[in-house]
This record gives sequence, structure tokens and C-alpha cells, in this order.
Amino acid sequence: MAPRRVLIIGADATRSEIDLPALLAKVGGLLVDQVSWNDLKLERLHDRQAHAVLAVIDGAHELTARFLSFLRSQPMPIPILAFFLLQADKKEVRAIAEVVDDFVVAPAGPTEIGCRLGRLLGPAPTEVEALRAKLTQEHGLSQFAVQSPAFLKVIETIPKIARSEAPVLITGETGVGKELCARAIHHLSTRQSHPFIPMDCAALPESLMENEMFGHSRGAYTGAQMEQKGLVALAEKGTLFLDEIDSLTLSAQAKLLRLLQEHSYRPLGADRFCRSDARVIAATNSNLEQLLKEGKFRRDLYYRLDILQIHIPPLRERCDDIPLLAKRVLDSVEAEGGGGRKKLSNTALRKLQAHDWPGNVRELFNVLQRAAVLSSMQEIGPQDIILNSKREFSEDALAAGPGTQSNKFRLARTEAIEKFEKSYVSELMEKHHGNITRAAMEAGKERRAFGRLVGKYQVDRRSPENCNLNHPPPGRI
Repeated sequence: MAPRRVLIIGADATRSEIDLPALLAKVGGLLVDQVSWNDLKLERLHDRQAHAVLAVIDGAHELTARFLSFLRSQPMPIPILAFFLLQADKKEVRAIAEVVDDFVVAPAGPTEIGCRLGRLLGPAPTEVEALRAKLTQEHGLSQFAVQSPAFLKVIETIPKIARSEAPVLITGETGVGKELCARAIHHLSTRQSHPFIPMDCAALPESLMENEMFGHSRGAYTGAQMEQKGLVALAEKGTLFLDEIDSLTLSAQAKLLRLLQEHSYRPLGADRFCRSDARVIAATNSNLEQLLKEGKFRRDLYYRLDILQIHIPPLRERCDDIPLLAKRVLDSVEAEGGGGRKKLSNTALRKLQAHDWPGNVRELFNVLQRAAVLSSMQEIGPQDIILNSKREFSEDALAAGPGTQSNKFRLARTEAIEKFEKSYVSELMEKHHGNITRAAMEAGKERRAFGRLVGKYQVDRRSPENCNLNHPPPGRI
């Protein structure tokens, strides 16, 4: 399980009798980062990878006032615990209580600080959240927007496969991201500083395939006035990615088998073999076992490639990934200046999740890019989602569910969950006077995850107790 990070601001203060870094280091599953008030750059605060902040409030530092002012204008999405080094009056405490999630005042003991911080952090991350954090932080696989537990298990194998030198076979439908997976394997391997050479086996005619892959020597054929390296040579010490490998002729398959078994090949017209130190990753959207039965794919090559196999499921089998993928597309469109900040309406999202996506992730990206650029509204509605489908999707149809029984069930389930979540979150927020931390604790969810639900359903965080400094929320003072 991935550890959670706590950022201590002002840990260099000398008037504290508690060694805060040492205290938090004893709490299991936490990593501690420190920054002094003098070194703190407020404009970069949101960029820090942390799950909670422990701010040491010292009246002698004018930067603490700037810090609190900054939080009022730009609230952080993670919980903040304030620790007062000096005895503070109630007016000052109330002012700070508006912008932090909890606070303690000296001389608070280590046990109290640890308990308060533990409550703010909430329950440990779920298996899915922990695995996604590990893949992102430790292995640099942030390019995969994954929520589906089944697909996360597939992606988890990438770092292990990258440590091997054996050939890899990636299977999956068109547009699921097979090349992205191959690039991730290359990036995590010891070959990452050497070339990644992709080759689309279906894009070249049979007469040019061998020349493109293995190159030729001077005079190999009419017009060959100089030696030319093939893609195998260009991938030396790196990775050669062969997409749609089922398109290779049986003759080319035999030469590829020699490359895999003996690490050698012979360019066209050459009188000797060349050694190769390139790792081969192959991909296909076809059923190779069926091609074996039909005699269109060599059985010995198949077994040589099938040592390490990754199957990427189609998008219709991992609809949980669509919200994350959609956010990534909209963020990229915004970064490229393609129409400003856009977000999806709930109905538009349901429309996306009800689609079968024959083109998978590639089709989803195209649909969302078109919608983001052409929509004149900040919120993308179902009318902006243009699908390559003969079925018509209206809001009434979406409410009732599209034609297939499986999609009807999926939409009905989604709507029921959303209705329950909104009602449950609203009741908890009202019960705890708008305090996300306490509401998340009762729900048994991590504060950040619960906060996302509050934002998703636009639940009002304000309450009379929170807005009146003369009547602070229960338990805060």
C-alpha cells in the first residue's frame, strides 16, 4: 500500500518542544516532508504531492498571515491541521478555523497531535487508490488514466515485465492503447535511454517489408547505391515495437523467429549475418490462436512471442475509466488553448458510458476533443457528444436507457447510485454543519474522496455555524 505524505510547514521553529517530524515518522504508513516558512513558496504550494498539511502557526512570522490569506483565496483540496506554538486568543483561533480543518494549541502533547492528524487523513486508501498511486509515483505510469480494478491489475504487471528481456505480446482491440503500453515497458526498462522504434507491419507491402525491417547492403538491388539500416538496426540496445504482427508474411515471420532465437539477421544483399541487441515487443488485435489453426501464423513464432503476454480489455468492459479519461482529454484541450475550461454534465457522462466504443480509447478521445472545441458552453451536454452510431441519444432516452438490456441495467444502476450518494452526502454534511472531515469519518471514506463527492453533487458546505464567528462549529473551540 502506498504511503501517505504529510507536509510540515514551519518545522524549523525553535520554540516548539515537540519534534513534529520525529513524531510523525513513528506513525505507520506516513512519509514526512518539511519546509520552513522562509523557504515556502505559496504559488507552488498546490504542486506539492501531499495528503495533509501540518502548519506550525507562529505569531512572530508574518508569513503565517500571508499563508492564511492565501488559503482563503485558494483553498487546498487536502486537510490542514494548524498547531499554535503560543497561546492564542479566541478571535485569532476563530479566524484561522475558517480556513483550516482542525487545530491544536500548545502545550498539546504528541498523542493529541497524532490523533488529530490521523482523523484528518481518514481511513487508509483503498486497494485501487493505493495501486494507482504506486503506479503513478513509483513507476511514472501517470499516462494511464485507470479506475477499473481489473485493468489496474493488468497495468501492475508492466514494471515486472519491464525488468525482463524476454519478448512481449500485447493483445487487444484497435484503439485500446497497445503502443502506449509498449512505450511504458520501454520507459521502465534498462533500455529507456536507447531508441524506441515502432513499426506498423500492416502499413507496408510484402515487397518492402524485409527491406524496412532488416535494411540492405550496397548493390542489393537496382538503385541501392548505398547501405541502408533497417528498423532492427535502428533499435539497437533499445526496443523494437511490431504493431499488427499478424500482418507479416510467413517468410517474414521465419526471419523474425531467427531474430528472436539467435539475435541475428541478414540485411538484403549482405554476405554475413548481423548481431542484434534489440528487445522485441509485438502487438495484435487479431486472434492468433485462430490464425494458427488456419495456417496463417507460425506456431513456433507464436510460442516464442507468448512468453510474456498482456491483454488490454476494451473500453466497454471498463466504463469506470471513462470519467478519468474524459478529464484527461478536457485538460489537454484546455492546455492547448482549444476553447477554455470545459466539464462534462452528468447526462453527457452517462451517454459516454452507455456507448459501446468500437474504436475504444482512441474514439473516446476524438469524440471529446470535438465536443470540447465546438461546444460554446462551459458544460458539455449530451447534445455536444456526437457518436459514430446509428442510435439516437436524447436525454429522455438516456433516462430510460439505450436499446440493449445490458446498457439499460448499467444506466439504471448508475442513476440509483448517484441518487443514493447525493442524498447520503447531503445528510452527512448537514449533520456535521458542513465539516467535510467529520462527515468523511462517519462515512468511512478518505477525506479527499468524500470531498470529491461533495463537489460532484454540488452539496452546500456552508452552514449557519460555519458562517458565524461568534458561534463556532461544535468541537472546534
